[in-house]
Amino acid sequence: MTILRAPRSLVWRLGLALVLVQAVIALSLGAFAYAKVRQFHHDQTYDKLDRTLPLLVQEHRVLMASADAAAIDARCKRDGAETRIRVTIVAPDGVVWGDSHADPATMDNHRLRAEISDALERGEGQSRRLSPTIHEPMLYLARRVQSPDDGRVLGVVRAGISVAAVDADLTDVARTVGLGASLFIGLTFAVFLLMSRHFGRQVSALAHGATRFAEGRLDHRVDPPRASELASLARALNHMAEELGARMIEVRTRQNEVQAILQSMSSGVVALDVEQRVFNLNLAAERLLGVKAESAIGRLLHEVVRQPDLHRFAAAAVAGRGNGPIEFRLEGDTPRQVQAASEPLLDARGVLSGVLIILTDVTQLRRLESMRTDFAANVSHELRTPITNIKGYVETLLEVGADDRERTQKFLRIIKQNSDRLAAIVEDVMSLTRLEQPRAGQTLEKEPTPLRLIVRAVVSQFQAAADAKSIRLVSDVREGLEPEVHGALMEQAVGNLVSNAINYSPPGTTVTIRAVRRQGQKGDEIAISVADQGPGIARIHHARIFERFYRVDKGRSREVGGTGLGLAIVKHIVRVHDGRIEIDSDIGRGSVFTIVLPDRGRVETDLKGEVSS
Repeated sequence: MTILRAPRSLVWRLGLALVLVQAVIALSLGAFAYAKVRQFHHDQTYDKLDRTLPLLVQEHRVLMASADAAAIDARCKRDGAETRIRVTIVAPDGVVWGDSHADPATMDNHRLRAEISDALERGEGQSRRLSPTIHEPMLYLARRVQSPDDGRVLGVVRAGISVAAVDADLTDVARTVGLGASLFIGLTFAVFLLMSRHFGRQVSALAHGATRFAEGRLDHRVDPPRASELASLARALNHMAEELGARMIEVRTRQNEVQAILQSMSSGVVALDVEQRVFNLNLAAERLLGVKAESAIGRLLHEVVRQPDLHRFAAAAVAGRGNGPIEFRLEGDTPRQVQAASEPLLDARGVLSGVLIILTDVTQLRRLESMRTDFAANVSHELRTPITNIKGYVETLLEVGADDRERTQKFLRIIKQNSDRLAAIVEDVMSLTRLEQPRAGQTLEKEPTPLRLIVRAVVSQFQAAADAKSIRLVSDVREGLEPEVHGALMEQAVGNLVSNAINYSPPGTTVTIRAVRRQGQKGDEIAISVADQGPGIARIHHARIFERFYRVDKGRSREVGGTGLGLAIVKHIVRVHDGRIEIDSDIGRGSVFTIVLPDRGRVETDLKGEVSS
């Protein structure tokens, strides 16, 4: 006959509860005592800093009035060595004059440091934070220094002590208390363990099963123990794992869908909780803000990025004072103009749990709008001058008549000159429009063309203009250079460069056209350069000289009759040929403009020709 054993009760629960209560009490008392003693030590430290600051203020007031940074820094080094306190002297604008533990030249501006800002505004400030200079948590106390004569703010004297040094005295006490508490709890637990070893093994089995569940292995199942209470718990755990497995599959599916949508968005998305801590952001937001999601998630927004406009918008969104859209500028190596909007995030009870900030990069849009406005204004201005001249002389002829043949011929020549200028502007604008088409480079018919033929045609075209100014045109083109180009467009590009060189060079100088094959970063390339001996172009203009209607010397440009579109046309012609345009120039040493094209030629022999006036 089989005798059934009655399920065992959990007699060890009382002992376990006792151990837990002891542990909680010990930990609570230990934490409370440690916090109190630690606060006492910090207060003592602030008292020490408070007693030291007046002496430092007195010692440094005269040096701060003179703003002698070298003397201030030397005095800081000496005071820091004597007092074992970090001493920092900060100018009213936040520039660090001296520091006992670091080189002021390598330190950031301290105007926004909490203790410095409070000291400048209220006379005194204190903070506890991590120092980005020496990478240690510090206790700081700062005091404003004013001139005794006129009350002028001379700067701020700051004293600081490492938190690690302050907490060092508490280490032994905490270790002793912790060891005692651990021994006491351990002894209690050991006694109890001896009384309930059998139950402990069953609990371990349940704990192991729960750990497997926590690791995500929801297909695992716990064998029910013999104890009735633990058997019920095991069945509940198994049921929970089954339900969680189904829910997790559903959640992961939805989460993957949401994450895929989020990461594919072109707009930056930043999710913040009510404390403005980042808990999600997509790839577009990473690019806009210059941060990585791994380092940003879990941190406050103002710790992740220093963008005051974004901080203000986020604070207003969390406070419910507005959700945009508004535009502001994100500062950085490449400043961006963004349009920001926000949406509240609500939990299941409808309570605000955070905000979703959407950042749309409108930099290119605003730049295109500005370019469109500038282009319209410039075209209007450039067209207005010849039209006004033509209208004025026509009206004059209508009023005075054409009896005076010499004057009439003069007026007609002026009208023709302005008509030609008007036609040139219209033709250049149309050329730019054609070249700026998205598929202009793909639809352009290109074929291998000998460069010496193009250069010969340009020299022939502008020889008369060069002769008129006694300018010598020199060509140095190597045979065998045959890039794939549209011949007429490339001739126009080189011609524009030669025309500019002649127009802006003084009489009696030389303009040189040279074409060579050279090694580039992506392989062989052909460089066509036009060098003059003119006045040169200051480097400040290099970045904008290829813009439409941009003129270095507006008076000189109008005098020589340019439309202001020549270099812009050159840039776009080179671009549709997959090339680039370079400039090497400075005041007083002439200019060299170089067209760089991909090289598809194979044979190169020297052929030098010279055409002179």
